[in-house]
Amino acid sequence: MTEFGANLKGRGYATQTDLIAGAIVLGISFTAMTFGVVNLSLINQTKLWHNAFGRLAAWRTFGEVCCNCTCLLYSAPVTFLSVVPRGAEDFPFRQPTTLSYKVGVAFYLTEKLFGFSACLIQPVISLNRLAAVYFPIKYNVIFQKKMCFLFIALTLMYSSAAVISYMVLPCSLLGYSPTLYKFVRLGCPEGERPLTSISGKSSIALEKLNDTSAHRGVGSICVSMAVTFRQMISKRTIVDKDSGRNIRFFIQSVLQNVSMMTAMTMVCFCRDGAIVNATVTNIIIFNSYNVAHVCNAITMIMLIPEFRRKLSNIIPLMSGSS
Repeated sequence: MTEFGANLKGRGYATQTDLIAGAIVLGISFTAMTFGVVNLSLINQTKLWHNAFGRLAAWRTFGEVCCNCTCLLYSAPVTFLSVVPRGAEDFPFRQPTTLSYKVGVAFYLTEKLFGFSACLIQPVISLNRLAAVYFPIKYNVIFQKKMCFLFIALTLMYSSAAVISYMVLPCSLLGYSPTLYKFVRLGCPEGERPLTSISGKSSIALEKLNDTSAHRGVGSICVSMAVTFRQMISKRTIVDKDSGRNIRFFIQSVLQNVSMMTAMTMVCFCRDGAIVNATVTNIIIFNSYNVAHVCNAITMIMLIPEFRRKLSNIIPLMSGSS
């Protein structure tokens, strides 16, 4: 009988495909994390961003960075690396076979906790921009500091409930498989009902529900922002000193929504079919959100002149010191 959690363990050696898949995860997640940390630092250093929009953007970025860290610390290493005893004549890269499935599940739940929260905060950011444009007088009343923390707390409550449901519902645990390059269900432990039971079906429903509920708001807000963008341009006046900045923030939110929608589309349409083959499909799906995180971070740097100025001042100093 197959050991429970065996599908989260490596095969004991690394193939060329393992090396490629692991390198892709490592490269994309490291890039996303680096840009995310840079943006968090810039938000902290820029007083203009010490407001409601900045707080919400910082939390979303923090959530994305945490997701990237789970890939850096677990998914990428277990795909192609393992501790090789000194003097061993084996191939230098090996997938671990003794790592407990609990480690993989823990990293998966951590990724979901921050991933759900970061995704849910994006519609709030979009609403924040709409309020800044259409309700400027009431904006400071609606998006007070305590309201921002309330929104963040609500997203964390949902994320925590989703994570707990994975642990409480029978046969609902998932984790990263280093041989399939995707998140897989562990099935049911010995003595529990099989995956085809009602409890097993509930785990599938839970996964689908979390995917759709966490992302539905992003799609609706993205559409509404695209429709109202022209109206926003037409409302711009010379007297409105903040209109240019609001438009930049608005464009930034639209582009970030588009990047997340693109990632979600890739995941939804590719999940049940193969692009080239199952391996390539799994690699693309697993890295889709990390690519979106890179796009989100780059968008902030490109569209925020204060960020560009700070970076243009920092980079020459780093070059000179080296």
